[in-house]
Amino acid sequence: MPLVKIQYPPGIDLDSFDELSDQVSKEVSSILNKSIDYVMVIFDKSNFQSFGGDSKANSLYIEVKNVGELSADITKKLSESLSHLFSNMSDIDPKRIYIEFSRSERYMWGWNGKTFA
Repeated sequence: MPLVKIQYPPGIDLDSFDELSDQVSKEVSSILNKSIDYVMVIFDKSNFQSFGGDSKANSLYIEVKNVGELSADITKKLSESLSHLFSNMSDIDPKRIYIEFSRSERYMWGWNGKTFA
């Protein structure tokens, strides 16, 4: 189950949550070679965000969590793809986008009253 959580500051102009969510889901599903049916996308507006000591210019913090492998090649592709997607759809400089990747063991994720183990 891939989970993508996007934290963005107040006042940021994201074109469309539905469209962005759709694009993020497709990219993550494709790169991870997992069914889009299990991709969850969360947009979370923060109260305050600062990047490099600058709170005036917009920035994003993105978490990508996955059950299973996240190799260096995969995280590189995800970073490239998500940075490109968000910079095109929100005019945020990719230099102001941080992405954190984490993988979990299958037994650490629950769904439908069970775990993926």
